Amino acid sequence: SCSRGGTISLNLRLMFLDPALMRHVMLHELCHMERMDHSKAFWALLEQHDPDWRNHRRMLRAAWKRIPGWVACPLAPGM
Repeated sequence: SCSRGGTISLNLRLMFLDPALMRHVMLHELCHMERMDHSKAFWALLEQHDPDWRNHRRMLRAAWKRIPGWVACPLAPGM
């Protein structure tokens, strides 16, 4: 995610993605540094840096299902 203050926070699960999808997520968040919305202008900006963003977005939706379950499960207190 990208905050209005310009801080980009990344999820640990990105490490389990294909590098092209990780790059897509990074470009998406970096574009939010200029456009803090998902307007047509935002998608046009993303397309300048990631022309295949539509395909990457589709692939990303499916890729989350292949991430090991233990990554999504937080540690229990005391572990």
